[in-house]
Amino acid sequence: MVSSPPAMTDVMKDAGAALAGAAAAGYACGYLVMRARAYALGTDPGFSLIDQAYVWAGMRLLLLLLFAVLLSALPILLIRWLWHQLLRFGPRPLAVVEATAAVLFGVVIMLLAINLFGVSNVIFADRHTELAAPLPAAVLGRNALGTVLFVGSTALALLIVLWIRSRVMRANGLDALAMLLVVMALLLSVLLPIEHGFFFAERKVRQLERLPEGVTGLTLPIWIVEQGVGDRIVLFGRDPAGAARLVAVKADKLDGIAVTAVADLGDVLMQGPAR
Repeated sequence: MVSSPPAMTDVMKDAGAALAGAAAAGYACGYLVMRARAYALGTDPGFSLIDQAYVWAGMRLLLLLLFAVLLSALPILLIRWLWHQLLRFGPRPLAVVEATAAVLFGVVIMLLAINLFGVSNVIFADRHTELAAPLPAAVLGRNALGTVLFVGSTALALLIVLWIRSRVMRANGLDALAMLLVVMALLLSVLLPIEHGFFFAERKVRQLERLPEGVTGLTLPIWIVEQGVGDRIVLFGRDPAGAARLVAVKADKLDGIAVTAVADLGDVLMQGPAR
């Protein structure tokens, strides 16, 4: 007996549930992106669970992920072909390769996480020492390391997903190695939005014509670095001794103050005097 096609209402319900899940995932990723940016720069603009900035950040992440998938497609296809060639040698050599690769992938993911979370408060870093290091410089977009890490992490995540599929089919279920791979995939799914926040989130700052009312102890130029939650604006400037300072003001304090320039945050920080 031929089964009847699903009712239109069921199809619509499934589509709606899928879209709602995708929207929730994108929103959560956008939240991670903004949190990672604030952690890396040291701005701490305050956060709320509802903010339209998370939607835009999630969309940018999705777009960059698609580009990263395209860039890593050829190497992944080559590795996939080599994997199928390896399957011909039997289970013992395959087990050795899988164990070695699992250890290597795990070490790479842990080193990536440790090094990422070791970078913070870049705005307050000394431009001659700390900002010269590869990762802080990548946070400011001054080298290609961020792009390399993001594309490499995307490729690694795709390889692990394909590996999980192959392993589950061969083992007829989730064995110990497959569960370990699932944990790695979950870790990368969290690290990818964090990498986006570190290396690709908005880095443009706007220069104000004068200091807002009530802001003291800073010298011109002064820059808007963060649109915080609600009516909160985070400004960056330097005190008379040249030390970096962040100050939060209400948005209405900027009424009537012209924006005179838009610049890259990295350029602004590198122009400042060393502490």
